[in-house]
Amino acid sequence: MPLQHIVVRPDGDARLDPYGVIFPVTPGDDRIPIPLEHPGAAGHGVFTATVIRARSSQATGSIRGMERHPHSVQAFVPLSAYRLVAVTASGREPPTEPGQLAVLHIPAGWGFAWHPGVWHTGMMGDGMDAALVSMVRRIPDGSDTETITLPFSINPAEPHAHG
Repeated sequence: MPLQHIVVRPDGDARLDPYGVIFPVTPGDDRIPIPLEHPGAAGHGVFTATVIRARSSQATGSIRGMERHPHSVQAFVPLSAYRLVAVTASGREPPTEPGQLAVLHIPAGWGFAWHPGVWHTGMMGDGMDAALVSMVRRIPDGSDTETITLPFSINPAEPHAHG
């Protein structure tokens, strides 16, 4: 079954509601508010900011793992006008089949913040490598991040029709 691809519209796209929110990161703004709070966030741990190189979705190949942050929002701020892409699951339980997944395509000029507890792959550049800042609460005992190995592999760059 092909993965569902959602090309996000920055006009209040309700298809994002189960997964997270986008926010503008327009160059030249005095300050960029990052949505790091959410009703499902427990609020413990220390926020960290890490600059990462996100591989291109075209170069990633097959993916067999996902993660989630049960106690925290995780936000990604692109450091330039990059398009972003990530695979996410539609429920709070670990996905068991590809039909439970969607590929989110975030337009250039926008950041993304995952809601707490949402299963997702690492953020990737949509057809290009991307430099990002990742922000998440880190808890010393490691409970800030849960990981799973999928019983199948996925390829976010597979041919598709955007939704």
